[in-house]
Amino acid sequence: MIRFVITLAFSVVLASCASKPIVALPKPTIKSIAIVPATTPTAYTLDNRNGAIGLLIPGIVGIAYSMENKTKAKVLTERLTASRYSPGVEFTNAMAAALREQGYTVQILENVARDPGSPDDIDYEKLNYSADAIVHAYFFEMGLYSGHFSINYQPRVNATGTVFVKGRSDYLYSESI
Repeated sequence: MIRFVITLAFSVVLASCASKPIVALPKPTIKSIAIVPATTPTAYTLDNRNGAIGLLIPGIVGIAYSMENKTKAKVLTERLTASRYSPGVEFTNAMAAALREQGYTVQILENVARDPGSPDDIDYEKLNYSADAIVHAYFFEMGLYSGHFSINYQPRVNATGTVFVKGRSDYLYSESI
């Protein structure tokens, strides 16, 4: 009886493995690209992990560092906003130039409807464009970072990039760095 059950289970496994192979959609030919402009961050981060005292005496010191980071991040945001610094525009223009150098026809989409609470959550199917694909790259965190035992700040930029082709159920490419 056990041999029969094992043989039956093995047959079921083989039959399920022998089903139709998954057919991948053919890769589309992309010659023109529409770019959804990157938005400039509304707030910048400042993360200072420095402080040997915080490692030796956690708790109150950690809370003090957290409060100091929030205060400094607020000052950084105010100063960058007052200076009219717009990394979103610079990023979009640099991306368009790089794509043109690669031989693509590039169109930067204007007046893309955005939700104020989540400006980078866009329904690509509803956009009006004539290009073969859409590229949407945006910042989800931008600011300064200082690691443990460091006295220097380094820029911190985290971004997401997505390539979308109309009519496909998934993104052609999507990655966050």
